[in-house]
Amino acid sequence: MNESVYPKRFNIRWRWDGEDGEHITFQHPRSNAINVLNPIGALVFYLSDGNHSVKDIIEHVMEVYDAPSREVVANDVYNFVDYMARTGITMLLEDRVVEPMA
Repeated sequence: MNESVYPKRFNIRWRWDGEDGEHITFQHPRSNAINVLNPIGALVFYLSDGNHSVKDIIEHVMEVYDAPSREVVANDVYNFVDYMARTGITMLLEDRVVEPMA
């Protein structure tokens, strides 16, 4: 996977959840099933806003969690970002989304 792509969540229903607010619960846009993401998956999902590249997400996960190596984190992030794109949770953009100023 190209680390310079920007995953962007589709407009789906989700919320921070769990005792510590570190999990994300969302309704899958295709199956309508309720999904619960662990803290690392939640972070990747949250950062998939069109403003963070895959490289940014990998680096952020490495900063927040005690990761064994960049290679392990990168592989996990690639796989999860790919899964989200294939199943209709996100799209992959070549350029960063610039939010309009209010």
